[in-house]
Amino acid sequence: MSAAPNPADGSSNVVIAAVADDTASGGGAVEAAEYFIDTAGPDGSGSPMNGAYGSSTVTVSATISRSTLDGLADGSHPILVHARDGAGNWGPLSTGALVLDRRAPAVTDIAIVPARTDGAPATTVTATASDGSTGSSLIAAAEAYVDLDPGAGNGTSLGPADGSFDAVTESVSGSIPVGGLANGEHLLAVRARDAAGAWGPPTVAPFIVTPSGTLFADGFESGDLSAWTSSIGGSRLSVTGAVALGGAYGLTAAVNGKSPAYVTDGSPAAEPSYRARFTLDPNALSTDAKPIDVFVGRSSSKAIFRLQYRGTTTGALDLRLAVLGRRGETQGAWVPTSDTWHVVEIVWSSSAYATASLIIDGVVVSALSGLDTSVHRLESVRLGPSAGLGSGMIGTLWFDRFVSTRATPIGP
Repeated sequence: MSAAPNPADGSSNVVIAAVADDTASGGGAVEAAEYFIDTAGPDGSGSPMNGAYGSSTVTVSATISRSTLDGLADGSHPILVHARDGAGNWGPLSTGALVLDRRAPAVTDIAIVPARTDGAPATTVTATASDGSTGSSLIAAAEAYVDLDPGAGNGTSLGPADGSFDAVTESVSGSIPVGGLANGEHLLAVRARDAAGAWGPPTVAPFIVTPSGTLFADGFESGDLSAWTSSIGGSRLSVTGAVALGGAYGLTAAVNGKSPAYVTDGSPAAEPSYRARFTLDPNALSTDAKPIDVFVGRSSSKAIFRLQYRGTTTGALDLRLAVLGRRGETQGAWVPTSDTWHVVEIVWSSSAYATASLIIDGVVVSALSGLDTSVHRLESVRLGPSAGLGSGMIGTLWFDRFVSTRATPIGP
């Protein structure tokens, strides 16, 4: 006897089929057949089955409706079938099993290696897919996708670690191409399908696409500031999904009078060259046209380059780059920006004939040349409003997708 589909997820009718054969018991014509679920009742009291009756061997079948399935618990249910010949004799019961599994499999223990790609064309994901215990089905497939859901069954297939899908819990893995993804954080989702045909919900984990030579990267996908060396500002710094540009989280830095709110990356070590890229939304913050520092590179004792921001009550929003040289600070022209997300990149180097650049949305908007920065080396950077703050300044700045390198262009 067979049941199709088996196991079933209870979302549609189930067809059962069997062969009734009287050739070994007198060769009479098979005239009827019936089935029972779980336990047999008196002969003739079961659910009738269809067939081309009248011969000694007949294929019989029946459809178990969804409404009947709705009354059954998850798990294995015996299906008992027998047939009657023309003389009125009911034969012995034959038993098969229908497995009902309405629960979709869950995915846990996602690991992404490398979680920071550093120029690698692909990353490897491993995970555990499980359909539970009682009433569960074997895992039949698993897949992964990055950022946007292509629809169940359309992701990158993941294979079983032991070579075959033959258990209710499987370790799965696969290689995920990342070469065409923008630098910054991304979300990799994994889901699994059981033998009943049910796809489970995706489980998501973050990873960061970075160029080779990456110094530091963080998209705040940990949900906190743990990747950074330190922070100043307490509750004025908030990692929240409300301001995420890429991934699930972004950083809000609140401006409230003279109080700074910034994070520090201390990974630079006397660097003679440096590039940093991040996203910034000024959120229409007004500084009464006064410049405030929103990204600062420091030597061991002083600021050696600064990205400054100013906003007016009339809505004018500007950025500029300032660089400290041997003979003092050189300030670039103010560059108009707008109240939305922008990709900001800073390029700095230590040289007797240095050039420093401010790049916004992929366009070099300010290039300071002829700088003698040879006396400076970069030791740390600060992201967030850190200096120039004044009374009456109230608002927020939003940041996300921070990546820095020693020299490698970071790109889009």
